[in-house]
Amino acid sequence: MSAWLMHRDPTAFPNPASFKPERWLGPDKSLQEKYFVPFSRGGRICIGQPLAMCELYVAVGHFFRRFGPGDLEPLSVGPEDFEFEDYFGAFRRTGARNFTVLRAARR
Repeated sequence: MSAWLMHRDPTAFPNPASFKPERWLGPDKSLQEKYFVPFSRGGRICIGQPLAMCELYVAVGHFFRRFGPGDLEPLSVGPEDFEFEDYFGAFRRTGARNFTVLRAARR
């Protein structure tokens, strides 16, 4: 089973298509942690996971240091642009718009 399908399992992630970061704040998240496998698990785990996580922390930290609240606004994208087709590996749907943000005009 692919990671994309596991991350969309409604038994582990109720209403999986919606962006709900608060789902990770509940007292019992053991089922969610079991089904959350962005780098696979066990003997086939991605060897680049530590590097990817380090780069992610650095990039997000730099992003939020550089831009403050109200500095960014997304261009026209919708939920359909974040849907993936799964054929063993996840692919973005044909015609999906890229998620792009612009620096907001100062008020």
